[in-house]
Amino acid sequence: MDSITELLFDNLFLLQLAATFIVGGAWITFATVVADRLGSKLGGIIAGLPSTILVPLLFIGIIQSPQAASDATTLMPVISGINTLFLAIYAASSSKSFTKGLLTAFGVFFVLAIAVVISGAFTFELSVAAYLALAVVSYFLIQSVKDLPSPISGTGRRHSKGEIGARFFASGLVISAAVLVSKLAGPVLGGVISDLPIGNSSTVVISYKSRGLEFSRSIVKPLMFSGIASVFAYIVVVRYAYPALGLLWGTLVACLASVAGAALVYLMSEKSK
Repeated sequence: MDSITELLFDNLFLLQLAATFIVGGAWITFATVVADRLGSKLGGIIAGLPSTILVPLLFIGIIQSPQAASDATTLMPVISGINTLFLAIYAASSSKSFTKGLLTAFGVFFVLAIAVVISGAFTFELSVAAYLALAVVSYFLIQSVKDLPSPISGTGRRHSKGEIGARFFASGLVISAAVLVSKLAGPVLGGVISDLPIGNSSTVVISYKSRGLEFSRSIVKPLMFSGIASVFAYIVVVRYAYPALGLLWGTLVACLASVAGAALVYLMSEKSK
């Protein structure tokens, strides 16, 4: 109990929780509002940006050191690959039931993530190789889903302040709660919880609640492809830029690389029309 009390009253950790709540909640809210108004393709690409790993890595760098934050990326590529597979499995198994699709995707995520964390065998290079393999598997799996809706146009409707506030609060609360639980759950379970596909699942759930199953499934492909390009770019740049450039410039360069990856996905999707 003392360790839990100490953790809850640690000023830096409370600041991290607050920053996670604000950044994660605001980003998912922004992405889902864009999807509603301007279409699921643009919303999915925005949602795929690495909003949920930016704050934890930055705070590791602040609390410990830039090198410690760099070292913390070791498992991130393979976990990111499992998150990518999470989306592909949701797309493949949700044609008739949202709940079935989401539970199936989470089931596969937990099995693979626990196996990775327990193994303790991953170097960064092996983690990258596993990520690339999972990305390829995810690509072919989602391409094989014949009934996956194409991106759906937005309605252009304006959202009430209450609706925006509810999305912000719900998504921010889920993300920050996962950070808190991961700190309290011990190294193995905590490592799995900290890597849960909270951003992806929140986007899928909010899209489903907003406009139904078809719209929720239509956002998966741009969300997945954006994540493949932007999250991987962010992780790799942080790995090498934090020790070399420090937290400020390292974060800035990583954000620019991530946005460039997402922009490339958007331009390629426009050309493929």
